[in-house]
Amino acid sequence: MNPQLFPGALAAKGDFGRTPLLLIWGVMALGGIGLALIAPVNHDESQYLAAAVLNRSGLPFVDYLYLQTPLQPFLAAPIAALAVGYNFIALRVATAVAAMATLWLVFRCQRLLGVEQRPALAFTMLLALTYSFQFGATVVRNDILPAMLLGLGQYLALSAMTGSRRGLLWAAAGLAFGAAAAAKISYAVPALAVGVFHGLMVLRHRNRAAFADASACAAGAFISLLAIAIPYLLAPAAFLYGVFEYGAQAPFHWYSLNGAGYRLGLDWKLIDTADALFRGPAWLALAVVSVAALKRGKRSDAHLLLDLLIAAGLVAALLPTWKQYLIPLLPPLFVRLGLAWREGVVAGLRWRRILIGAFILTGLVGLAEPVRWASRAMKNKANAITITQEAHWIGERLRLAGVKGEIASLSPQVVIDSGFTLGHRFATGPFVYRSGDLLSDEQQRAFHVVSPRTLDRFLAGRPPAAIVTGYEGRHKSERIDLDSGLRAFALRNGYRMERSPFGSAELFVRPNPPTRR
Repeated sequence: MNPQLFPGALAAKGDFGRTPLLLIWGVMALGGIGLALIAPVNHDESQYLAAAVLNRSGLPFVDYLYLQTPLQPFLAAPIAALAVGYNFIALRVATAVAAMATLWLVFRCQRLLGVEQRPALAFTMLLALTYSFQFGATVVRNDILPAMLLGLGQYLALSAMTGSRRGLLWAAAGLAFGAAAAAKISYAVPALAVGVFHGLMVLRHRNRAAFADASACAAGAFISLLAIAIPYLLAPAAFLYGVFEYGAQAPFHWYSLNGAGYRLGLDWKLIDTADALFRGPAWLALAVVSVAALKRGKRSDAHLLLDLLIAAGLVAALLPTWKQYLIPLLPPLFVRLGLAWREGVVAGLRWRRILIGAFILTGLVGLAEPVRWASRAMKNKANAITITQEAHWIGERLRLAGVKGEIASLSPQVVIDSGFTLGHRFATGPFVYRSGDLLSDEQQRAFHVVSPRTLDRFLAGRPPAAIVTGYEGRHKSERIDLDSGLRAFALRNGYRMERSPFGSAELFVRPNPPTRR
């Protein structure tokens, strides 16, 4: 640690020993994995699970459509290859591991800035109790991977400020920030904030070192973005639709069809963001950090970087909506919280005790979701374990029936561990399908997707071995039963239906063609 860069960064007193600290982290890791296994199945997990499995033998945008920047399928495919038959469970565990790595990086960033071990650990635990983080840490989506990469970039950037191996560390930081954007497009906003930081550093210091740091960081980011350049060059139209056009058109179309278009307006985005902030300590952390940022005094480069990343996280949260989009805000926010605490944002023992009490209360609020998940698991509600059992049942029934071929389903999460291949046209689960009529027939063929308009035609040309429905019926806030088209095709064509003993799946098995004599 460089005491000139971070004044007041002194050796901490009363730290935990190594063994108790490792024990604490071990308990947190086991708890995180347990929560990931019992957390409710999220509607959005379908396309991420499908992409991880399909990427073992194909490429996103080239062989199947993907609706995000494509780094995650490339990294998830080896895990899927090692866990055949248990992909859902393995990828949920991988999510929990990435979440623990994110927490560790937030803890290490605070320690790098001179925050004592106990408050650094406490603020890291508060991060783990935020509503948005808990969601991202337990589902197979592209939320925690970019958050981990953001945390890594943050740690490398702060390390670079110590003056040792600056060029290498800034290049590695740029690689991490760019990789976060390659995993989720909204992380391009924090990456842009890092670019703004370097521009300000060049203007502030006006020396060759600042320009060299900026160049190294830009070079690292450029290298990481090559991961998304290859799929773009191979299938530019599908890439542009999946990464940019779909998000700009399809959600508004679907919400309008269901009479809920107002939910995507700025007013509702603010309401949803506030709701996610107040379900745990995030709102209080943001309030304390805001007070610290407004205080006058000498500010280091670290203060500026963290404040820019926090501002970028808020912007990224308001671009779309829903709880998961707050996650880019959280790693820099809780590191900045530790720094504000070390610098005495609250003066006086009495006020510090009041603030500690407030954080404890907000942390207790943050326990509500894990308690609810445990209650659901005790009632055998759908989670990674029950869905895996259901997938195995589907595979057993199809093998017993002697059918071969692909499965058509808007619920890939129930299919991927069956031992049968999911049809590539269903790789995005319900998402492209429900708004796919906006695409022409030619576009649907080129993008490997299907819509209600083309469903019968595409299925008749290559009848699937089985059709699985039951999870994309009419949801609480929706008017449209998405599974109805698949169900109707199965019934018209003589598919035999069986109901799952483990969940809501309806399995339609294709009739075997008559044997020729």
